[in-house]
Amino acid sequence: MRCELTDALGLGEQCGAKHRAFILGWLGDDAPSRCAQIPTTAFSQSAFDELRLERDGDRVVVDYAVVHTAGPTGPTHSWSETIRFAPRGAQGLRIESRRVTKGKPPP
Repeated sequence: MRCELTDALGLGEQCGAKHRAFILGWLGDDAPSRCAQIPTTAFSQSAFDELRLERDGDRVVVDYAVVHTAGPTGPTHSWSETIRFAPRGAQGLRIESRRVTKGKPPP
């Protein structure tokens, strides 16, 4: 899957080798064990409406809003979430906190 952000960062396709290496380099053991690869033609899809990255001292805060649909006649879910990352060693980050700020993710 192509993404303007990963292209701009020179990371290639989402879930590709360069992208995974970048994520693992920052998050280490906190990184997801697998990467969902849903093509744009899939029946069930999630998409970012908003994505904001912010630095707060030595922390990194990620705020995002997502819309998920289960297809043309299925339910739609919208939610926002904030993930706060703290330093983990000299080059890494760990998830310090994660909370849904609005709505509810799909079950």
